[in-house]
Amino acid sequence: MEATLEVVRQARATGTAVLVSTHLLHLAVEACEEAVVLKGGRVVGAAPASELTGEAGRDRYRSLIS
Repeated sequence: MEATLEVVRQARATGTAVLVSTHLLHLAVEACEEAVVLKGGRVVGAAPASELTGEAGRDRYRSLIS
C-alpha cells in the first residue's frame, strides 16, 4: 500500500490527476481528496474522502453499500 501511496503523491505533486480504484476504504481515504462509492457498477454516493474517516465515516460508507 505504501508504494501505491508514494506513486499517488508523486503524480499529484506534478499536478497530474489520479484515479484510484480500490475496495480498500483506508487506501481511498489516504490517497484521495474525493471519493465516489460504486455498488454494482452504479454510483451510490460521493463525498470528500475526509468524511469517510473514523467510525462515523465507516458507518456512512457501509450505509451506502448496503
